[in-house]
Amino acid sequence: GAVRYDKALRKTTLYNRTSMLASNKVNVVRMLNNLVWIGQSGGLSVFNRNTGLISSYSGANGLTNSEVLCLWPDEENVWVGTINGLFCFYPRVNRWVSYTTLDGLPSNAVYALHKTATALWIGTKGAVTEFTIATGAKTTYTLDDDGNARIRSLWCAGDALYIATE
Repeated sequence: GAVRYDKALRKTTLYNRTSMLASNKVNVVRMLNNLVWIGQSGGLSVFNRNTGLISSYSGANGLTNSEVLCLWPDEENVWVGTINGLFCFYPRVNRWVSYTTLDGLPSNAVYALHKTATALWIGTKGAVTEFTIATGAKTTYTLDDDGNARIRSLWCAGDALYIATE
């Protein structure tokens, strides 16, 4: 599950399947504004801090692979990396778009994401792909290893991209 700690009250609140999460196995949590996005083995959930409501998404409502490994919310949409591809969720219109090796990704397993002003960086097995959002162009950079390292985390700072591998 996911736990929220209220520092002022010194109180924890557990969120799990009983409280409407898609799964008890949580892989990643990200927050933007008053929405807390929770990626799980059973899908994607969003907790609205203003209303206290939780909505969940899985194969039944557009997220065709429910094993969420990473995610990156921005002002317009939420990028979701899964075992079987990259998904972009447009919450205002409740629409999902998927990207796989058929669309130019080096692998369907997406382990890490980082978004800049112009691109989404996608970490897969042994490679990082720069996805230029405005044009849809993808450039893949292979790591100098045996090609088996999983990209676990990405961070851009200025002209540098920092890559954590497994």
